[in-house]
This record gives sequence, C-alpha cells and structure tokens, in this order.
Amino acid sequence: FFLMIRRPPRSTQSRSSAASDVYKRQDKYKQQYNMLDQELSDLQANYEKDKVLWMDKFNFLEHQREQLKNDLVDAQCKFELTLQHIQKHRSNDKEESESSHNALIQSCLLYTS
Repeated sequence: FFLMIRRPPRSTQSRSSAASDVYKRQDKYKQQYNMLDQELSDLQANYEKDKVLWMDKFNFLEHQREQLKNDLVDAQCKFELTLQHIQKHRSNDKEESESSHNALIQSCLLYTS
C-alpha cells in the first residue's frame, strides 16, 4: 500500500504569506482610519469657525436691534415734543386771532356808536 502525501492547493497561502496579508490589511485600515480622523478634525475646525462667525453676526444684529429700539424711542419723544409745540403755537395763533377779531369788533362798535 502506497500513501501519497498531498500538497495543499495553490490557493492556500503559507503562514508567512497569510501574516503578510493581515499586515497589509491592517496598514490599509490604519490609512483609512487616519484619513477619516483627518476629515473629522477638518469638519470640527470648520464647525468652530462657522460657530464663531454666526455668533458674531448674531451679536451684531442684537446690538443693531437694541440701537434701533433706542432710536425709535428718541424719534417718538421728538415727535411728541414737536406735536406739542405745534399745538401750543396753534393755540397761541387762535388766541391772537380771536383777540384781534374781538378788538376789531370793539373798534367797529365804537366807530358806529
């Protein structure tokens, strides 16, 4: 009886070749991890820059809103003072007109009597 020792098929790798493939895959995964880690760092940095930019814009608009509120209050006060001033002059004009009208009537009455 003759026993033949079979050789492994060519698709089966030797131990050193299999270990080499593991190291190659590890290196590939490490490169992918580093690339993804860099992308994450870039995204976080961009997020922080955008956050600062938008906070500055928000603060500027808040300040502008407060300034416009104050300007509106000042304008309303000036308008009310101007209105009071006009009403006072109108009242004075009316009194003067009535006074001169009454004086004219008096003079006409004196002239006719």
